[in-house]
Amino acid sequence: MSHAVEVEIYGNKYKIKQPEGGIDVKEIAEFLDAKIKALAETAPTASSLHLAVLAALNICHELFELKHGNSRADRIAEEKLEHLIRKIETARF
Repeated sequence: MSHAVEVEIYGNKYKIKQPEGGIDVKEIAEFLDAKIKALAETAPTASSLHLAVLAALNICHELFELKHGNSRADRIAEEKLEHLIRKIETARF
């Protein structure tokens, strides 16, 4: 079950459904608000829509870096593990 939570993002209030046991919607909204405000400092004449799109792109970029970084890290760890297994299998006791 979910309940509505009121959040404020860049001066606008929104009612968002907060799922039971889900990540805190207020925390997510605060994160997005901070991203938009940081962009507004670098581009003070940009529209709210423009800032929101830029913030979304930046967040997506961070997400993709994390996803791809984890994939690379997993691949490297798997290669190292395979190398260790080969060493153990060929070791003479």
